[in-house]
Amino acid sequence: VQQELRWIANGDDILEPALIRRGFYVEQIERWLQYFPRDCFYFTTSAQLKDLTSFRQVMLELEDFLDIHPSKLPQLKPRILNKRKYESQEIDATLLQELHQLFLEKNEGLESLTGLSLPWMKAAELKTNKIK
Repeated sequence: VQQELRWIANGDDILEPALIRRGFYVEQIERWLQYFPRDCFYFTTSAQLKDLTSFRQVMLELEDFLDIHPSKLPQLKPRILNKRKYESQEIDATLLQELHQLFLEKNEGLESLTGLSLPWMKAAELKTNKIK
């Protein structure tokens, strides 16, 4: 993480390992938007896909977006696969603040770009301000 933070700070265009850069969603979406119009994209969140109620709504919206009919939705039985448990590890408060700030800066405008409400962005902003 520290090495990647140094590369980012230096403006190096290192693609891998990209533990941090994978979270720069605006950068990635804007790259795609250079080649395809915005109306070719449908955005959702992993949280919406994990919740059964919002999952069904997302599927209905996606069917409409892709103009796929008739719906096979009633036959779907979604379940979470490949879920892992991670050991809880302490993270240095300074590093945590630096990461929160970096992700906030790199993802500025993400909600308006995607049309999504992203509570994790607001939570990161609150944590960053609280740590200061």
